[in-house]
Formats: sequence, C-alpha cells, structure tokens
Amino acid sequence: MNRAGFSAAALVCLVLGIWEGAVRIWEVPVFVLPPPSLIGWVAITKAPVILPHASVTGAEICLGVLLALATAVPLAVAMFAKPVLEKALSPFLVASQAIPVFALAPLLVIWLGYGIASKVFMAWIIIFFPITVSLLQGLKSCDPEYQTLFTLMGSPVFQNPFPALLALGPAPVFRRTPGGGIRGHHRSCDRRMGWAPSRDWGFS
Repeated sequence: MNRAGFSAAALVCLVLGIWEGAVRIWEVPVFVLPPPSLIGWVAITKAPVILPHASVTGAEICLGVLLALATAVPLAVAMFAKPVLEKALSPFLVASQAIPVFALAPLLVIWLGYGIASKVFMAWIIIFFPITVSLLQGLKSCDPEYQTLFTLMGSPVFQNPFPALLALGPAPVFRRTPGGGIRGHHRSCDRRMGWAPSRDWGFS
C-alpha cells in the first residue's frame, strides 16, 4: 500500500473510531445513530434479508442508468451538432428539473403502477439531466486542436461529433452522474431497499 492509500485508510479508521466512541460516550439511541460496529454486525447477520432487496434496488438503478445513457448521450450529441436544437430543448430540460422529484413519485405510481417501471422512470428523471448537460459541456470544451485534427482527417467535429466523444472519454458523462437513483418507493413495494429498513433489524 502506498502512502496515499495508507493515509486514506488511516483517516477512515479514525473517523469510524470517533463515531463509535461518540455514540457510546453520549449514549446516543441506536435508532438515531447506530455505531459502526452494530451496522457491520447487522449487515452480516441480516445478509439473507438484505441481499434480495439490494438486488432488486440494484437492478432498478442499473436499468435507470442504462435508460438515461441511451437517451441522454444521443440527445447531447444532437444538441452539440445542431445549436438550434439546443436552444429549442434547453428550456424544457431546465423545466424538467424545476419539478420536485418527490412530487412526481405519486403520479408515477398512478401512471405506471407499483412495479419496476415507476422506479426505473424515477431513476431516469434524476440521472438524465446531469448526463445530458455534462456531456454537452464536455463536447463544447473539446480542445480546438482536436477539432482541427478531425477536420483535416475529413471528419469535422460539428458534423460528426463521435470522434470528439472518443477523445473526451467517459469523464464528462460520469463526473456529475448522481450516485443515488432510486427514491420514493418506500410505500409502493415489498421487495426493495426502501421497504427493507422498515423491518426490525436491531436499530430500535
């Protein structure tokens, strides 16, 4: 382990130690803030209960991310290639983020039902906008020398932006992708992580 890795591990251990000690010294109720040792113990002993729900939630997140990529990447490329399209669609993209996500959750359950579709669509709403905006900004920030190179090779970047995507790599797509994709299904399911914590796992 190099020095940076050792420092990171030491910092994590220090934070966990302070957390554990503070909870026990001040006798914080476990349902407010459980100590790390209890969290680890519950994760091990309740694994047969947690894993099935985690797999369902993980599948919903993966499907939401894939759907967001399948729609956001082509849209960002099209908006980059056609500035008129960007000007036409930008107000709708901004407006889509002005609506609170939790206000849409009940509507999605009514429209799409209690199954996986409403959760995947919710994940898509959360993930789609950051990917579109990040990729579009990344394409716009492409080094002018790349644009000259593509033009000399017979592939102008504004007519065929796919070489620019290869030059940029995945960073513009994933640097602002939200880490959490599934929200608001606590009351609309019985096999997801939103429901599983409501059981008695020793935190009460």
